[in-house]
Amino acid sequence: SYCAYVLPRREAVWWAAQSLRAMLPPGAAPDDGLAAAEAWVRDPRDETRRAALAVADTADPAQAGTWVAFAAGYSGGSMVEGHAVPCPPDLTAKMARIAVLTALGQRSGRDHKAALRNCVEACIRLADDDGKPAS
Repeated sequence: SYCAYVLPRREAVWWAAQSLRAMLPPGAAPDDGLAAAEAWVRDPRDETRRAALAVADTADPAQAGTWVAFAAGYSGGSMVEGHAVPCPPDLTAKMARIAVLTALGQRSGRDHKAALRNCVEACIRLADDDGKPAS
């Protein structure tokens, strides 16, 4: 949870997306929500943010990718197209947290511990100012 809140919005979405991608089974393709969030991280324009929000609005809430798409969709701008309804500043972190916790909830035992460790290490790498892996 701390990782979702300590990072700036774009980095929080990237962290959640990296965490989810790392938990995918080998060879598995990302779901639409994860793909939409990654697209927004690479191209953080309002159009890609809205596209991620549109994917999230129609996706399965039981899927972690849905929540990372919501994290991207609620990263700024208006929550409603055509109306000025600003996104609350903590909503990205809340959605990123839900995404990662949902994915972690599908793990058990050693796999859960390793996935959690990988999530925290990914956060540390993103938060590290000089860009080198933390020691």
